[in-house]
Amino acid sequence: MSDDSAEAKVPLSESVPRRFAHLILNFFVGLAVGLAPFLGTQNVPFFKALISVMPFQIRNELIVLSAFLMGLIVAAVQFYAAERIARPVLRKRFGLALIVIGAGFVLFYVLRAEFTVDVPRGEGTVTVLIGSRPLKSCSCPDPEGNPEACIQRLTFNAAAIAHCWSYREIRRRGELLGLAYLILTGGVGILVGFILVQEGVRRREKKTPARRRPAPPAAGTA
Repeated sequence: MSDDSAEAKVPLSESVPRRFAHLILNFFVGLAVGLAPFLGTQNVPFFKALISVMPFQIRNELIVLSAFLMGLIVAAVQFYAAERIARPVLRKRFGLALIVIGAGFVLFYVLRAEFTVDVPRGEGTVTVLIGSRPLKSCSCPDPEGNPEACIQRLTFNAAAIAHCWSYREIRRRGELLGLAYLILTGGVGILVGFILVQEGVRRREKKTPARRRPAPPAAGTA
C-alpha cells in the first residue's frame, strides 16, 4: 500500500469522532433546546406544555426523559430517511403510530384523573400525586375527604406528602403516569418523524425519472 493511500485515510478516521460528537450534540442537546417550549422548560405566552399538568413530584425527571426520548426518535428518523421505504409500508406504520398515541392519550387522561389532585396555589393550581388512601399517621384532619386542604397545610412538601400517603404507592403511580406521558409525547415525535420520512420519499420520487414503457409493436408486424 502506498504512502499516499495511507495519508488519505487519516482525515476520514479523524473526522469520525468529530462527526459523532456533532450528531450527539444535535440530536440530544440542540434538540432539547429547540423543543424547550414543547418540553416545558421555557415559558411561551398563551401556550402551556403538557408537562404543566403533570405532578410536581415527577416533573423534572420527565423533562429529562422526554428530551432523551425525542433525541432517540430524531436519530431513528435520520436513519430511516436515507432508506427506501414503500408508501404502503409507511402508511401502515403511521396508522399503527396513531393507534398507539390514541391509546396513550386515553391512558394518560385516566391515570392523571385517578392518581392526582389539582391544588390551588396563588393564581393557579399545582398537580400533586397522591395515594389511594391516606395513612393513619397523617396529621391532617380529613386527608381523604379534602386532600387539597391537607396538601396546602403540608406546604406542598413532597416528603410530608409521602408521610400522609404511602411513598411506595406514590412512586408506583408516578411511574405509570410517567410512562403514559412518555408514550404520548413520544408518539407525537414519531408521527412528525413519519411525516418527514414521507417528504423524503416524495422528493426522491420526483428526482427519479419515470421509466419509459416499451412502444407498442407497429401494425402488421409479427
